Amino acid sequence: GWRPADAMDEVDLAQRVIAASHGCAWWGTRAAMGGPGSIERWRHTKPPLSHLDHVHLSELGYQRLAETFAADLLGAYDAWRVAP
Repeated sequence: GWRPADAMDEVDLAQRVIAASHGCAWWGTRAAMGGPGSIERWRHTKPPLSHLDHVHLSELGYQRLAETFAADLLGAYDAWRVAP
């Protein structure tokens, strides 16, 4: 069966480290989707949120991911705005 590439953990960590070292925010699609291997779960939803290639999302999957990103971004902005 399918399993996520081992290198995905390294890519995820590298992105977080680089963002932090440059004082940048970081938002991970894999975490937003539910963690390692989540694209396989997205593939089996009805209707499917990802394609069989385990790389590309369906239109509905991209919409859901965009909504999650927007909600997380606006939530972080609201928290920053009211922080002392």
